Amino acid sequence: MPLRGWLVGAAGIAIIATACTQPGERPPLPKTAPNVILLTVDTLRADHLGSYGYSRKTAPFFDSLAEQGVLFERAYSTSSWTVPAVVSLVTGRSPSVHGIIFGAARDNRIIEQQPIPMTLPTLPEMLHDLGYTTFGLTSNGHLLAPLGFARGFDQYECLGFADAVELEVVFEQWFEKINNSEPYFLWLHFLDPHAPYRVQEPYFTEIWGKKKRHNALLGESAARNYDVLNLDRQSDEVAFIQALYDSEIRRVDEIARTVLSRLTGQRNTLTIFSSDHGEEFLDHGRFGHGRALYEESVRVPLVVVLPDERHAGRRIVTPVSLLDLIPSMADVLGVHWDTVVDGQSWMPLLSNGPVATNRDLFLSLSRGRELRAVVSDSWKFVYDLNDPKMNELFELDTDPHELTNRQDDDSTRAKEMRSRIVDHIVAASSEHHRGGSIEMSKEHTEQLRALGYLD
Repeated sequence: MPLRGWLVGAAGIAIIATACTQPGERPPLPKTAPNVILLTVDTLRADHLGSYGYSRKTAPFFDSLAEQGVLFERAYSTSSWTVPAVVSLVTGRSPSVHGIIFGAARDNRIIEQQPIPMTLPTLPEMLHDLGYTTFGLTSNGHLLAPLGFARGFDQYECLGFADAVELEVVFEQWFEKINNSEPYFLWLHFLDPHAPYRVQEPYFTEIWGKKKRHNALLGESAARNYDVLNLDRQSDEVAFIQALYDSEIRRVDEIARTVLSRLTGQRNTLTIFSSDHGEEFLDHGRFGHGRALYEESVRVPLVVVLPDERHAGRRIVTPVSLLDLIPSMADVLGVHWDTVVDGQSWMPLLSNGPVATNRDLFLSLSRGRELRAVVSDSWKFVYDLNDPKMNELFELDTDPHELTNRQDDDSTRAKEMRSRIVDHIVAASSEHHRGGSIEMSKEHTEQLRALGYLD
């Protein structure tokens, strides 16, 4: 059963998650306005999809969306785990600004996670104010209503850490209301293929074949106990774990196909498909996510199917960010939202219009380690605020798997990119909304003092 009894611990108060908000008076919206579907799949690596070059057929439905729409080959989340990434997605603000960077699941409670600041408008609120009927159905305990994720929705429910089958059941209960509410905004967030990875048949057999099967508990313990499993990246056990993960992708792909095929009027629909972050399989010595800012953790699929499937089959190689969702949607809908965001519209990339060059995409992680990163064209610099000796510089065109740290070879570039991260931190601090404090290294503190920002 869905975990609808999850509690939110905030300032010592436990609040039971509610299901929906009440619609207010809204302006009339033209019947020609497109429906909007935001489909996000938790923990989905872009390079485990056929449309991104993967050898296995893990996601025929998601790949079909790429044929109907525009695929962004280098799309980045803002972080490598759900809370900061999804808050950035729905507010258009970087984690350094929105400040929602902590949160943990303990004993059926979400603790240390603050709600989205009321000072930050959210995408559902913006669409609701335009006149859309808004629906949100999510399955990740970090997306509970009292944490701000229900704001702007006429109907919202977070199913806790429920799987795709349970989400499909609730969708069927909502279906008639959604289908009769055009124009509507629908956000579906599937938890699968988040760990623990389990055998999903018949898909696992299709993927793994008749090879020897290892203990299925490997898929349940890898993300938590990778340090004691002592597995080799090239081992058959790791291949088995990835096959479990791929079978999870295949199942959620099929359920997403079933769900979306039920909705009518797809020709006049804007559909966005993406993920909040990726997943590691010992690419850099770990399983799971939320521990680093390597490509396997922060590169996500991004496909945009425009109304009437305009620009179908296009592939965009320019790096983009999930922060770009709100300004891009405003362009598609032909509206202006009077709100500050950190992203920029993708649409000029499709119309060959003017596009900012040498754009910096900033990434952030505050979960055990304090990491900040900047991606600029083919270069990426990762700054460890607690231990600068761990800083890394990668040239992604020639080293896409980030195996060679170029910091010593190109110290001038590393220093310049580090300065841009510091500038970003300082600029964000001037409008920081809320969130926990961080402990900075002595070097970082001295750098801010040298810039005149600290006494």
